[in-house]
Amino acid sequence: MPFSQYTVRDRKTPIGGIITSRECPFACEYCSSSRMGGIGFRCRSAANVVDELTILHEECGLTQIEFLDDIFTLNKRRAAQIASEIRRRGLDISWSASSRVDTIDKGLILKLKRGGLNTLYYGVEAGSQRVLDLMNKRVKLEHIKHAFRATRECGVGTLGSFMFGYPGETLGEMRQTIGLSVQLNPDLAQFSILTPFPRTPIYQRLKAAGLLMTEDWDRYTVLEPIIRYEAFGYSAEKLKSILTEAYRRFYLRPYYLAKHLGEFPLVLWTLFREFYIRLQEQLSRPIASLHALKMRYCC
Repeated sequence: MPFSQYTVRDRKTPIGGIITSRECPFACEYCSSSRMGGIGFRCRSAANVVDELTILHEECGLTQIEFLDDIFTLNKRRAAQIASEIRRRGLDISWSASSRVDTIDKGLILKLKRGGLNTLYYGVEAGSQRVLDLMNKRVKLEHIKHAFRATRECGVGTLGSFMFGYPGETLGEMRQTIGLSVQLNPDLAQFSILTPFPRTPIYQRLKAAGLLMTEDWDRYTVLEPIIRYEAFGYSAEKLKSILTEAYRRFYLRPYYLAKHLGEFPLVLWTLFREFYIRLQEQLSRPIASLHALKMRYCC
């Protein structure tokens, strides 16, 4: 596909991605990145990275770049050097990147912004310190709040990622996560259901305990429950309703809708899609039950 056809929500803004480093050393229990990226942090030099950005911008016409590194700000000095080199070369690009909440500070954000940064992605995951500790996330809730506050004060956009259904997490703690998403008030929020990817510690434990519903990888979508949640006191259906509740409570706030009026069609489509999927599931149940009865008495 020609680069000119890459767009953001039908806007004619060419976008592209770049990977400049490998490996995440933090080894959160649910995360596959540290299992896929190999052992030891490896990164490209700032000059090498900006050489590629120059090609993407000048030869391919890209103006929106997403850094796909697991933690772009893991090496703060290198991150600042990349932003400085972008600015020195006069590249007219805007870009986004991922960061942990404890590998960022206001001074670094301002340096990155001067080099074209427009959005930082933070993996928050949970609104309960107990659940964060279960995940081996190794951050405090105060770190999370500080990072979002500093990013907002620097005039940089935020995208927060939140997760439900971690083994041992209660329904009350899931609602704490929804509450934290509203309190942090990122520009965009992404909600998902824990998916125990192969080779992760949480996958190994759940498999050993016989708590995986399936190993059909097509269902490992981060939107479908894969775990036998009855063992933890609630059903998969309840978990899916929590996911829908999170999107509704975050995106249908009057304040949010007023501020992001241009995104309203996307919000409506997301909510309609969730409603349609759940409606189809409900409608299919009586048919499936009737079919089972028919097979039982006719065979």
